[in-house]
Amino acid sequence: MAKGSRDSNLDRHKITDGAKLAAMSASFNEGKHMELEVFPAERAMLYKLQVLNDEVKEIHRYLGSEITSNSSTNLSTTANGTSLTINSSDGNNASIPAATTNAWGAMTDENFDAIAANTAKTGITSGQTSAITANTAKTTFPGFGTTSTRAMRGNTTTISSGQSSAISANLLKASSVGFYKNRSNGTETVWIPGTQFYSPTIVYDVGKVTNSNSRGLLTYEWPGIDGKKVIVAHVVTSANVSRGTSFKRWRLATASSLAILGGGRGDNSNTDVNTTDWTCAVGEAFQISQGLPSTSTYLLGAYLILTDV
Repeated sequence: MAKGSRDSNLDRHKITDGAKLAAMSASFNEGKHMELEVFPAERAMLYKLQVLNDEVKEIHRYLGSEITSNSSTNLSTTANGTSLTINSSDGNNASIPAATTNAWGAMTDENFDAIAANTAKTGITSGQTSAITANTAKTTFPGFGTTSTRAMRGNTTTISSGQSSAISANLLKASSVGFYKNRSNGTETVWIPGTQFYSPTIVYDVGKVTNSNSRGLLTYEWPGIDGKKVIVAHVVTSANVSRGTSFKRWRLATASSLAILGGGRGDNSNTDVNTTDWTCAVGEAFQISQGLPSTSTYLLGAYLILTDV
């Protein structure tokens, strides 16, 4: 609490005469003022003067024993990596907390480093600004998918597994049917590679095929050549197969047999079979079927011997 202004009238009637002051002091020492105690009004004033005397004595005691210094307070600071303290020369020290989002405080060394680093940053160039603007204007990536408005991933399969298997099998197939003239006897030979045959359970290999189902047949229909007839048929297998070969006159429009050619109850592979001269005709085909006893037996192909009608 601040000290109030001093009353300018306090010294107006102050006794300064030394003789009078000495006489007053002598009267006080003799206790003359105590004679007034018998009068109620003067007794009250004597009481108040005594109280004031006690208050003055207490002030002197306090100033003399509890106030260690009446000089100016000196302040200093102690700062380290974790705190900031204000030191007082004649009072308690105060620790200043770090500033927060919602309260003032001291700036920490981490705050200082962050501000210094941010101040050292440079702005972007006009070229970078243009690049950012151009990039912002780009169309948003449509996402991955297989529709016309989507982008495909790098490992996306665009064909089915069945199509992939068919392509792999087709790559193993040999070239198409061959046609050769036998000038010595005036006949022609048609060579049909084994990879031209078909079956739901066919297994392709290089230049040959087998069947994963021993009860299944490998089949091929040769459409013929105008003006020719087949007089001999021969199926080539890696091992002789008894009674596993059959030849038919085949109607293409209905996928049905018109007649059995050859032995009738099953012929042998690796053997020339007389086919009773099938004449090539529109809408018909010469069907060859071959059964294999195991997956280790392969169909290599077949040949037909032709002559003019």
